[in-house]
Amino acid sequence: MIKRKVVETVEEYDTSNNLIRKTITETNEDDDSPSPQYVTVPYLPNQTGHPWWLNYPLEVTCKSEKSETQKFYEASQNGFNSNPL
Repeated sequence: MIKRKVVETVEEYDTSNNLIRKTITETNEDDDSPSPQYVTVPYLPNQTGHPWWLNYPLEVTCKSEKSETQKFYEASQNGFNSNPL
């Protein structure tokens, strides 16, 4: 059960910034609807130490220079022992 007390204040002023009227409305609300049940999904952080996209092998499909991403991937597989870039 959820109980709410809402206090609404309305102040009206004239052009000289003098308070003309102040209206205060108090409302008590009761809500008997069941609370929503949220399912939490556990967060599993990256355990590999490198970005997720490096978990998938990259293949060069044409006879051209390797891309910077391919070089980075190969360096990550070698433990970044050398600087291929």
